[in-house]
Amino acid sequence: SPTDSGIYLFGVTFSVAPLSILAGISISYFKIYRPQIWVGWALITVGFGLLSSIDENASHAASIGYAALAGVGIGLVWTSVQFPILSPLDVELNARALSLFGFARAFSQVSSQGVPPEVCTDNTLRCPDMGIRHRRCNPSKRTR
Repeated sequence: SPTDSGIYLFGVTFSVAPLSILAGISISYFKIYRPQIWVGWALITVGFGLLSSIDENASHAASIGYAALAGVGIGLVWTSVQFPILSPLDVELNARALSLFGFARAFSQVSSQGVPPEVCTDNTLRCPDMGIRHRRCNPSKRTR
């Protein structure tokens, strides 16, 4: 149900933004960014690894906790990766580098969240006008 989906996403939703803020604060305070990136990727790997072990008998706490662990890693990495982009550049190139980074991040989000559902829908495989050569696209072999 939609309520259950919201409950299962609770760990990710409420861990990414605060940890992203904390990562930025720690980078500006300690003047280093690599530990945040390494710890973030380690937590992402462990969190998604644990999420892959969840089955239909898993508890709500395990599902939310594993997602929160992955969300902590995502929050650490989300803002930390901007600093390695800016560190080797001159100050006058920072605006262009960050705008390219923002464009690449936004484009990848749109293409990874918008394109696959359109490609994987059943309607494109059944439509002979799309030019897709597939057994189900043959109008004479349609079952519906």
